[in-house]
Amino acid sequence: MAGQSGGHYCDPLIAFMAVYNAVKGNYTGFEGKFEDITFPYLYVSSPADYGDYDKYFVKQLPFTATELVEMSKLTLDDLKAAASRISIEDAASRAAK
Repeated sequence: MAGQSGGHYCDPLIAFMAVYNAVKGNYTGFEGKFEDITFPYLYVSSPADYGDYDKYFVKQLPFTATELVEMSKLTLDDLKAAASRISIEDAASRAAK
């Protein structure tokens, strides 16, 4: 998924998680409605930023397998909140753990 999206990992990941939860029956009550899930644009403004983007989004994925499993259990509102926190800094802080 990350390679197919050209490194823009979060767009398809968050969409997949929402669809996955809907198919599993975890999200109900929004059939026929549009849900807007937004997250900050990953803006790279310097060579250092690009180095961090490369490190945390290209050379490794921004979420571990454990984090993905936990993300798959989030409510739609919690998934939206998680999406709003995605950033280079967020990926770096989680990788440091």
